[in-house]
Amino acid sequence: TQEQLKAFVRKCHEHGIRVTAYMSMDNLFIEDMRKNVPEAEEWLQRDRNGHPIPYGAARYSGEPTRLLACLNHPGWRRYLEQRVEMVLD
Repeated sequence: TQEQLKAFVRKCHEHGIRVTAYMSMDNLFIEDMRKNVPEAEEWLQRDRNGHPIPYGAARYSGEPTRLLACLNHPGWRRYLEQRVEMVLD
């Protein structure tokens, strides 16, 4: 969770360890997002037939594990901004 991440980074800093946070801005782990952020379904990029577009490198078990998000969708952009603010906090 985000609280666990904050605690981990804090512990690293206490021991002089620098850490880097990585956040992908164009794809999401769809099962996790569907479970925890249901509105994410609205944020997906879709092809001309309305099907979500899979992230190209995310086929580990046959089905895509990640889908592309629409970078122009205001809800996705707000979500990303909130996550960046949380990491900076």
